[in-house]
Amino acid sequence: MPVTVALPPPWRRLIGGTKEVGTPPGRLAEVLAAVAAAHPELQSRLLDEAGRPLTTLRMLVNGRAYQPAADPEPNLGDGDRVSILVAVGGG
Repeated sequence: MPVTVALPPPWRRLIGGTKEVGTPPGRLAEVLAAVAAAHPELQSRLLDEAGRPLTTLRMLVNGRAYQPAADPEPNLGDGDRVSILVAVGGG
């Protein structure tokens, strides 16, 4: 069972409407790199030039807010889920 990465609705149109992408287990950066390799259109939305997750990304890892300060590179295994959130602003 792979790691599942759920994509936000605005990104889905970039890759043909796909809601989720399965990747092999690994560190968070490796999982996001696998998504970017499968869907190059998402590379600049996921990773910086050094291949690290963008600091502007907001994610849930297994339903909990990802806190880079607490665990900068969580190890993700079979059945884990990463949900990428889109920042919403307004006033």
